This record gives sequence, C-alpha cells and structure tokens, in this order.
Amino acid sequence: MKKLRALMILFACACACLASCARTKYTDVTPCKDVSALAAQELGDGLEYTEFDASHREFYFTDSELYDDCSLIYSTDTNNINEIGVFHATDEKAAKHLEAKCLDYIEEMREGERAFIASYAPEELPKLDGAKVHRFGNYVVYTVLPKDRSYDVIDKIENSLMK
Repeated sequence: MKKLRALMILFACACACLASCARTKYTDVTPCKDVSALAAQELGDGLEYTEFDASHREFYFTDSELYDDCSLIYSTDTNNINEIGVFHATDEKAAKHLEAKCLDYIEEMREGERAFIASYAPEELPKLDGAKVHRFGNYVVYTVLPKDRSYDVIDKIENSLMK
C-alpha cells in the first residue's frame, strides 16, 4: 500500500511538472510599435495605419500605471474601422486588469459607436461585433478586424511574442 501511495504521489508530481512546462512563455522585450506594425503588415490590406493621439489613449486607457508601453493604431481610411491595440503590462496582475479594460473599451465602442458606424459604413459592423482581446504573457492585444483576417493577425502576433 505504501508503494502504491508513493507511486501515486510521484505520478501527481510528474503531471504537475509537465503541465507547468507546457505553458507558453512569452518575451517581455518587444516594443509594442513593432507588434502593431507586424499586425498591419500581416493584414496586407493596402490600407495605411496611424497611431491614435495621446488624448485617445488618456481618455480610454486612463490607468497608465498598468502599462509601460503601448501602440494603438487605426486605419486612416474613413470608411474602415480596423483598429489594433497592443499594450505591454508591468506585470501579470496589471495584464489581467488591462485585458478587462480592453474588453470594456470594445463594449463601449459597441454601445456608443454602433449607430454612428451604421450610418456611414454599415458593412463595418461585423468587425465591431467580432472584436477580440487576447493576452500573451504581459502583452494585451485587442483587434477590430475582419473575421477572416483576425485569426491570422493574432497568430502572427502570438508567434512573434513567443520565446
């Protein structure tokens, strides 16, 4: 009975070790501008992207102590609502808070901008409805993109951030 118990403990420890080894490790040194530029390049849609000004970031993402770097870009084509946000959080706890902030931002866009977008570019609404937020280690990324391109962009971002 003691041998069986010892084997069970050993097996449980091995499983715990394997599970912790299976976690994906992400870098902590890639500038957010590089990540957002990579995302825009991966889209390959021929659109020009530019950074939101500081007032946009300060209005929607006021908790600047949660992140030490960010890049928020959008399509300069006024009939296109493509948007990509990349934040580097100061630590894991801050990343979780940023993830929630990005989800709130997306929800606020859905509620507050829906009628406006529908009035000038209703074909863009599926992008808003399909907006995503992802966390890769201390990086938090949100995307407002066409559904068929969103997954490719997120995969490219995740692969670029893996150690």
